Amino acid sequence: MPDLLPSILAGFCIISAFITYGLGVYVFARNPSAAVNRLFLALTLTATYWALDEYLVWYFAGDEGLFLFWLKAGAFWIFIVAFTVHLMLVFTDHPLARREKRGSLLVALYLPVLFFSLAGFFTDQITTVAFQPGTGYVYLPAFTSPIYLAEKAYITLAMGLAAYLGISSWQRARPGRDRRQNLLFCIGFMIAFGFGVLSGLALPLLGIYTVDIAIVGTAIFSLLIAYAIRRYGLFVLSPQTAATDIIRTMPDGLVLIDAEGRIITTNASAADIFGVAEADLSGQSVRRFIPDTTCDTIWAAIVEQGRFSDIEATPGGREGRTISIAGAPIRSPGGEPAGVILIIRDITHRRAAETALRTANQKLSLLSQVTCHDIGNDITGLAWYLNLLSEDRTHPDAG
Repeated sequence: MPDLLPSILAGFCIISAFITYGLGVYVFARNPSAAVNRLFLALTLTATYWALDEYLVWYFAGDEGLFLFWLKAGAFWIFIVAFTVHLMLVFTDHPLARREKRGSLLVALYLPVLFFSLAGFFTDQITTVAFQPGTGYVYLPAFTSPIYLAEKAYITLAMGLAAYLGISSWQRARPGRDRRQNLLFCIGFMIAFGFGVLSGLALPLLGIYTVDIAIVGTAIFSLLIAYAIRRYGLFVLSPQTAATDIIRTMPDGLVLIDAEGRIITTNASAADIFGVAEADLSGQSVRRFIPDTTCDTIWAAIVEQGRFSDIEATPGGREGRTISIAGAPIRSPGGEPAGVILIIRDITHRRAAETALRTANQKLSLLSQVTCHDIGNDITGLAWYLNLLSEDRTHPDAG
């Protein structure tokens, strides 16, 4: 590769690959159970794969066979777009990121990416190959291909959506750490997006074909994310990553039920309180585990007060256990009633301790009454005796 700039950019691909890989593994290791951390790992691993592939493409620019091989192998780079949008949806807690929307997300986000990847791998409808003296083989956009045009339209719409989500999240974030997290995330994303537009659209239109400089934007994005993690706890202290772990590990039981009283989801503590497997709770009627009279009390409290607390009950099939229930209704995005969230605490031991304390107080009170009565009798007897002595001055003890 005689030209200096392509050589420098190709070398930068290696640096970018190491940065993105290390950052992705680090973030994932901090909290493997968080969806946003897993998506960030998928994004950085795909970016690492793309950076290494881009380096090999330009390294073998003088060998047509190897150039074509690595060019086709890199056709799956577009999954970066899907992972980026999905990450932004989860990071901003968008409704499309919820479990029930996974099918829609698969169809709208990942199937088009798979189609474009396969088209790039098996056909020349995305990129074509040409030979340039002094440089070697280069890949050119297939400007006239409808598949190429569809791919660019998809990328533009997807990344535009991601940009909108990021900016909106930043504007809504509370002043302080959360807003700074979102700001750095948005700046990094916009830089990567800008380099992508420059490399994918602007430079080819100007007839400049070189290493995809979107990788430079990816490296800058990774460095900004690393700073945000180090300085502001991004992916570690954000509500999006903490909420799932808080619910999963909280000592109190959490039960989400729909408007018909069916259990939608629970945590492990709720399953332990009810004495069943967590997987067996979903879809069951809450009245199977909480007495009907208690459920009626809960609904009445919601109607009258809008929320409730300290409603005690015995869970179904668990005699001798006492639970305290608090909660509030939840509403759909349109403001319609959608269900109720219950916070359940096992107060069996507390009730036993209160009973024992009450019994001890009763015994102490009885003992005190008996003792006071006996002492009172003795004092009364002494008073009577003294009174007699005071009346009979001839008695020997009267002196």
